[in-house]
Amino acid sequence: MLAEPLSEVLIDGFIESRLPKSVDMIVPIPIHPSRKAHRGFNQSELIAKGLAKHLSIQMDTKTLVKSKKTPHQVDVPFEQRRINIYGSFSVVRPERVKNKKIMLIDDVITTGATLDEAARMLLDSGASTVVAYTLARSIQYIKEAPCIGARSKKNR
Repeated sequence: MLAEPLSEVLIDGFIESRLPKSVDMIVPIPIHPSRKAHRGFNQSELIAKGLAKHLSIQMDTKTLVKSKKTPHQVDVPFEQRRINIYGSFSVVRPERVKNKKIMLIDDVITTGATLDEAARMLLDSGASTVVAYTLARSIQYIKEAPCIGARSKKNR
């Protein structure tokens, strides 16, 4: 399986990045339960596991959930992606994120819509800061997508 070597790439990139190194919790982007049952795994969770272990930071896979099934986003235009993903995440345990600095992990960023919506839900549920970190970025939407980085309640 590729999860372990991809986690190592994620770790190396994180160490070299300018992202805040002090976070309270790592949260992989969740996938809908039916998709996870069909696939058998969540790729973001697998690659986040290695980073969490390396940094000795708790990984939480139960607080942020994919509560609304969305269509596959491949070949979907930029604005439609934002519409499709809106309201698709829920924070079921807001007390776990209250006043916390959270690092969201995803495998690939294309438009930023998924990370943006997940960050919005975490911040609305009380997180103080959300940092998004991905393994790769699609070149297809670079001109259209805003840069995703750290967000806090102050700069929303």
